[in-house]
Order: sequence, then structure tokens, then C-alpha cells
Amino acid sequence: INAEYRGIHVHSCNAVVTYRTDLSEVIMDVLRPQLVWIEGRCYRRNPTRDHQGKITDHQPSIDWNNVEDECCDDDPSIKETSTGWRCELDVPSQLYGYIIGKRRENINKLESETGSSLKIPQQEHRGPIIITGATKVSVSSAKTRIELIADRGRQLQNRTHFISLRLTRDEIKYNYREFIDDVMRNCGESIKHESGLFQNADKLHLTIGALILLDESDIDKAIDLLTSIYNQYIEPLLNNQLFIIDVEGLEYMNDDPSQVNVLYAKVQCPTVGNSILQRSVDIIAEQFISSGLMRKGNDLGVKLHATVMNTTFLKRKCSSETGDSDKYKYFDAREILNKFKDYKFGRQIINGIEISQFGKPDNNGYYHCAGSVETKSQ
Repeated sequence: INAEYRGIHVHSCNAVVTYRTDLSEVIMDVLRPQLVWIEGRCYRRNPTRDHQGKITDHQPSIDWNNVEDECCDDDPSIKETSTGWRCELDVPSQLYGYIIGKRRENINKLESETGSSLKIPQQEHRGPIIITGATKVSVSSAKTRIELIADRGRQLQNRTHFISLRLTRDEIKYNYREFIDDVMRNCGESIKHESGLFQNADKLHLTIGALILLDESDIDKAIDLLTSIYNQYIEPLLNNQLFIIDVEGLEYMNDDPSQVNVLYAKVQCPTVGNSILQRSVDIIAEQFISSGLMRKGNDLGVKLHATVMNTTFLKRKCSSETGDSDKYKYFDAREILNKFKDYKFGRQIINGIEISQFGKPDNNGYYHCAGSVETKSQ
């Protein structure tokens, strides 16, 4: 089987390639690998995790001898110097450890196998990783491996931001607060009078996907990518119209309404239609996943919903107050659904698509906006 990924040719007589890590054996189907796009080029991602879900200190023992050197003629970042070839590669400092490895094992192996030399800044100093080598191919090979290792490490970092659509129009916030009061008054027993289950009215939103942005360079890349996606894909789909969202009706995530983790409000788009809205958010998610800045979810596309109640909110509260975060795993939503299934929260005109930051509010109580693209109509 000859499978090509970003000009890298992998030759195998079997449909399944197996390689060993220190803690587990990973089976990878080369016919349907997970791919990641970095700077417009496609790579295969090989998952390597330990028993705690963390990346191992060592690179997987992939037989790089079976990987042909890629064509690097079109890579402008690799420049010829008086002594050979050189490349500067921006990598967040949080990922240096994955590249260096325990007792420098990874970096020594990478330099030895590619014939290149790496200079990685100290953690406290900002700057690019410098790759030098006698040939352009050796520098390109090292760059490829570093990008793959960095991407793998990025996916194991905590989420920092998310792409959101605000649902904070005054009408929606007012109706949502009325909803909270009605539920507490009429269905309080079923949720043990726990007001901590409810979302903050100032933070109501639709989530397109969670991001892992580790420094200002990552944030700039995310803003540029979102702008490009909007101009290239979303604006033509809108055809000079705006996204107008009707927030109406309740639904729950799991199959048992008596044991619910998340209760959410459903959304409709009466202007351009639900299919255009869904296609737009799916495109955004697909492009960000391909860039490596967003974690891959399921293969069913983005499920647009506005969370109104979530046990996670209460778990955080309990954890901060008592240290017991497992007290509330679910709640009984049957009475709420029976009385408020068709509740109308209101209508929202979407004026922008935002990159919002977890844990940092703005002056209005919404999530801090790290960057956005304005949705516009003529």
C-alpha cells in the first residue's frame, strides 16, 4: 500500500501498521488515518498517550527509514546560508518538553536521524526554534518531525479559548432569568433547589468548538484563519444576509430525562435557513481542526445548542466550596421538560463570530474576546 501524506511516502505490505511506545501498543489503520493540516500541508497524526492520557516522554519508535524524504522545494521558511540551510520554526514554549524529551532523548534522536542541529530557546525566553543542516532535505525532515510532535503535544493541553456566537441580547437574558425563576418556583424539588445548575445569563452562547491557543502567535493565527474562513466560505453562503437565531424549546443530551447532565435550548435560523447555518459552523470547525488549533470531536458535525443547565457548573461550585466535585453527576429534568419544553427565549441577530477566552470575563460579564470577525450584510 502506498499512502501519501504531505509528500511523505509510507510503504507497507500490510493494511495496518503497528508500532510500540513505552506503555502501550498503538494500532494505526493507514487506510483511514487521522490527518492534520499544518501550514497548508497534510500530516498523519499517530496518537501516543500513557495510561493517564498524557503524551509519553519519548517519541514512538516509528521506523523513519521507511519514510522517504519529502520534497521541500516549495517551503519558503527553509533558506540557504553560507554554511548550509536554516529554518526558524515558531513553537509555543509549553511544547518544548515534548520535542526535547526525557534526558534530551527525543532531540538527540531527531538530530541524529535527520542530520540536523536544533537550537531551542530557554523556557523563559521567547523566540523560534532554529534548525540548521548541511542539506535542505535534512532541515525539512527535522521541521516535519517537530511539527508533528508539537501538534501531538498541543492536543493534550487544556482548552484555552472557544469559537462562540453570543446570545446576550436583552430580550434573551430577560426571558432566561424569568425561566430560572419559573423553574426554581415550580420545579425546585426535582433539582433540589440548586440554582448553581444554571448558566450565567450574561454568558449565554452557542459554541462552535474549543481551541488550544498557547501564546499570542497562536491567537494571531486563529484570528487570521477565522477571517479567511469567513471571507472565503461563510460570506458567500450568507449572500448578503445575516444569521438571525431563534432560541426556543428545550432538549437534553442523554437518553434518560431523569438523569440529565446538560439541558439546552434549541436554535433555529429563519433567515438563511438551518442548513446554511449548520454548514457554516461545520466549515469553521473543519478548518480549525485541520489547522491543529481545535480538538477533533465526533464525526457528526457541530451540534449547535445553548446550554441553560449543566451539572458541570454545580460541580465547579461544590469543588471550590467543599472540595466535593462528584456530588452532582446528573439531575432530573422530567418536570422541567414537561412544563417548559417549548419555552421561548427570544431572537438574536449574530453580528460577529468570536474567539472567546475561558475564565476571563469582559466588562459585560461575557467571555473576553481575543478576536472576532464581523458578520455583515449590504
